[in-house]
Amino acid sequence: MVGDGFVVAYEKDGTWYILPLNYNFTDIGYFVYPNRNHTLSIPLLPELRVNYPGRYRIYYNASIESFSPSLQKTVYVMDEFRLSNDLSDVKQACKNVFADPSVPELDGGDEVFQKYVSDHIRYPADFNMDMLYYVTCRLSVNPEGKVVQVDVLDKTCPASIKAKAIRLLEKMPCWNPASAFHVFGNRTAYVAVRFCQVE
Repeated sequence: MVGDGFVVAYEKDGTWYILPLNYNFTDIGYFVYPNRNHTLSIPLLPELRVNYPGRYRIYYNASIESFSPSLQKTVYVMDEFRLSNDLSDVKQACKNVFADPSVPELDGGDEVFQKYVSDHIRYPADFNMDMLYYVTCRLSVNPEGKVVQVDVLDKTCPASIKAKAIRLLEKMPCWNPASAFHVFGNRTAYVAVRFCQVE
């Protein structure tokens, strides 16, 4: 069983500090049955504070429920991520996705992905030729390797560019599903699409 509560911490000079979110959690439990999943959304509230570049951690706990008291226990989970203003970090993170065996992958990895984007990208009519956008997207890939959902994670992305990025990724060739697909269903991958007509 899981809930909506979590703690976010950030690193400063080698010490971890709790990030004050001023966020109210719904005190409710969700049962997650075998071969199912639960999505937890974690708002960092950029409209209220500056989230500086660096390392961040998410702390979360879940409970394993059972009719047998001896099998009941609490599981503590931690994951780490980085925030960066350096576009090269975004590009490197997207390359790393293709090296992770737990996520879908393309034959040829990032090189094939970048070629697909270069060959098929379309720019909106109102695109500013002097601008550069790296549109970070989350893909949901089904067990057959087809992209079935695209979510643009950049909240400030113009609607016209967002629409072009979604259309581009929805028409991608099939991915190679991870071996765990047949157990867990759809899996997630992250990519960044570069919108820039000036080399």
